[in-house]
Formats: sequence, structure tokens, C-alpha cells
Amino acid sequence: MLTIVTALALGATATTMPAQSDTLRFTYVAAGGRNTCAIAPRGVAYCWGANDQGQLGDGDQRTESKRRPTRVATEHRFLSLAVGGRFACGVTVDSLAFCWGANRDGQLGNGTTDQSLVPVPVADSILFASLAAGRAHVCGLTVDGRAYCWGSNTDAQIGDSGAWKRGSFHTKPVAVAGGHEFSALVSGGWDSSCGLASSGEALCWGGVDLLKWRATPTSIPIVVSDTIQFWALAGGADHLCGLSDKTTLCGERIVPASWVTAAMTARSNPRRSPATRCSFVSPPVRSTPVA
Repeated sequence: MLTIVTALALGATATTMPAQSDTLRFTYVAAGGRNTCAIAPRGVAYCWGANDQGQLGDGDQRTESKRRPTRVATEHRFLSLAVGGRFACGVTVDSLAFCWGANRDGQLGNGTTDQSLVPVPVADSILFASLAAGRAHVCGLTVDGRAYCWGSNTDAQIGDSGAWKRGSFHTKPVAVAGGHEFSALVSGGWDSSCGLASSGEALCWGGVDLLKWRATPTSIPIVVSDTIQFWALAGGADHLCGLSDKTTLCGERIVPASWVTAAMTARSNPRRSPATRCSFVSPPVRSTPVA
């Protein structure tokens, strides 16, 4: 079931009840480095916050920050969004990926390094179910469970098993090595990527900001734990958490099982749950916006 989030707009404040015309209702919210994007009913995307690289996608040539939600300049309707450092991406109702904002490292995935103030299609027309964005890279889960990544490859976060170095990047989607079938992907760090395999294994690739037990980045997915199967993952700037039936694993540390119960009840009692610091991602459930 989708969560409805009410956003105050047009100068409304938290201390006053806004008029009906001053209220936007969102079914999906994604936050990034300096801005936030959300999906309203009927799949319409809005963004607000910093806009120095056009990451709000509203086409405003002045690239001014916006304190209120501004509509993304496109007629496409979205099912999900992912917000990175200074860019954003979304999956449309047609399962196509579009991105907008900064593109120095090819993170828009359209075969160029040109910044875009409006959504542009990701190359190759791959059908995606969901996206996960890092500082300057994106990984996408296809409708058949395969993973593709594009953008910065400075720390091997593309995961294509190829050579990587400082300043390297891919401007188009590249298949993640290993042929794994995933049920969900998360940005496991600014320069790392992680996926939940259909088998329940958590795999990660990329930089040592997340994979702290490794001395160097890895360009192929590696298993986080040989003994634990997960059903949900959550990633932060430099850490990863996963839920299993008995434990919660965060980074290299096993956390008491009570966290699992707390995480599962976080939605009904968020103030009492330490796990509300994470947002767990379970396998995506596709839905269609209201017509």
C-alpha cells in the first residue's frame, strides 16, 4: 500500500491548516543530496530544493533553488524516482527511465555528458522496474530482474568487472557482471551499489566507503554474508542494513534481533524505533497511477 504524504505549498506553514488548493498529495517521495522529488496522483513528478545543476527538472534556465514543489517539465507519468547528488531519475508507467540535472559523469545515461534541465531518456530503451541513485551513478533493476548501472565508475560502482580508475565513467547503461537475478537494488553508499538477489543474498560492489572490510573497490558483486539471507535492504552514505527473519545486519556488525521487530513496526510507532534511521527496500511492487 502506498503511503500518502501531504506537502505544504504556496506559503502554507505547519502551524496553519492550508486550504485544499494549497495542498499536494504525494504517493512516492525520494530524497537526495540537496533536493527532494515526489510523485503526485496520476504519476506527476514534482521536485524542490537546490537547483544549481537543473536537478529539479523544471526547465528553469535560472537554475534557482525552490522552497516549494515545482512540477517536472515533462508529460511522462512516473511510478518511482531516485535522487542522487545533483541529479534525479524516474521510471515511467511505460517502464522507461528518464533522468535530469548534472551529467558530468554521464549519470543521466543518455550517451552524453551534457547537463539537462528537463528529463531526457536513458539510452537503449531498457525496461526498468526501479532505480537506485548514488552520488554520480545510477543502477537500474530491469523488469526481468537484471541490474544495469551507468555514470561515475571512479570506485568501480558500475560493477561491470572491467577496469576502473579515477575519473572513469559510463554514459550508457552497462550490465552488472555475474548474471545475478535481483529482486531489489539500493544505493549502498555514495560510490557503492548493492542488490538483493532472488536467493536472499545481499551483494555489493564499488567503493570502500561501504565495503570497509576490503582494501580496494570491487568491480564485481560480492556476497555480504555467507550465512544470512535477507528480505529487505537499506543503504546510507557509507553503510548498509538488511533485514532477515532473525537479525539485522549493518555493515560488519550483527545487531540484536529486537531491531527487526522495531523496524517492522516503525511505520505505526516511528518515534520508538531505532530502525527508523533506515528506509528498507523490499522487492518492488509495480502499480499504475490513477487514470
